[in-house]
Amino acid sequence: MKLYELTFADPEQGFIRQWRRNQKQVAALITEWAKNHPLREHVTTSDVEVPTDKTEFVKWLNENASRKP
Repeated sequence: MKLYELTFADPEQGFIRQWRRNQKQVAALITEWAKNHPLREHVTTSDVEVPTDKTEFVKWLNENASRKP
């Protein structure tokens, strides 16, 4: 399954990571956040292949998920 990972830099919250299903949703998020959060800067967008097999998906999550305090 292909997903898009977007990273934004925010002066108050640091780096923010968001996930979207397709390029249309990516464009909508970038436009929305540029309008609603002018200090939030779009840093990167990358496409990520996420495994659909349950065991591989859990392994992928453990390698790629980040903890929030």
